[in-house]
Amino acid sequence: MTNSSSKGTALITGASRGIGAVYADRLAKRGHDLILVARSEEPLKALAASLSSASGRQITPIVADLNNETGLAKVETKLKDDPGVTMLVNNTGFASVAPLLEADIRKMQDMIALNITASLASPTPPLLPSLSVGQARSSTSAPPRASR
Repeated sequence: MTNSSSKGTALITGASRGIGAVYADRLAKRGHDLILVARSEEPLKALAASLSSASGRQITPIVADLNNETGLAKVETKLKDDPGVTMLVNNTGFASVAPLLEADIRKMQDMIALNITASLASPTPPLLPSLSVGQARSSTSAPPRASR
């Protein structure tokens, strides 16, 4: 069953769990079709099937690791080929819970590459010209860290 009245299509990165999955659920319930992007295939496809069944919305999962060029290219291609995307929830990212001086440098480099470089490189730039103010969201699923 597909509900024919859509409020547009939202592309959500980091959609398979946490804040991304909550955004997906809420937006589907509010009448948006969704393109869900995450690197974890099983949880992503399970969420897409569940949301589609519960909401009647069109839910398209894209398995892509935005920390590599192939994954970025897959999402960029979808954005270029789908002019119906009207909202971006850029939720990809992670955080380190180790004190900075004890952190693994490779993990820190991966974190910077994903949280900053990938978020700025794609999918945002191809989509921004078609979005109105207030239609792009950026969040992080990282837990807050208590200060010492």
